[in-house]
Amino acid sequence: MDRQTAERFVRVYEQSARFDILVGNMASAIRFLLLAADYCIFEDDLNWAYYDTDLGHYSRFCGELREDFVRLCEEALTLAREHGFEHILNEEASRHTLKLYLEHTREEREMERYLKLSGRP
Repeated sequence: MDRQTAERFVRVYEQSARFDILVGNMASAIRFLLLAADYCIFEDDLNWAYYDTDLGHYSRFCGELREDFVRLCEEALTLAREHGFEHILNEEASRHTLKLYLEHTREEREMERYLKLSGRP
């Protein structure tokens, strides 16, 4: 999937989530946010996410939608906790996306720690 197509899917699912938040349907909003996050991964056109969970490896997941991926996952997590929908996070598709999110943020933190220790900006 090319970047433009992935970006369209991300925006459609994110807008659907915004509408569901507006009408109070938090369960659907959380699912739509996680679907949007999934399409951030597909931007690289290889669908490698199902084979490799090392999202933090920048040569693999270097798309422009990387920051959107983190933002969407964090928003879904926040909504689930605030509104008592943690059970959605245990669904298979949600678990897969959140596993990638945890791997990605762990790798980012390790990189930041390394740069601080080495004195690099």
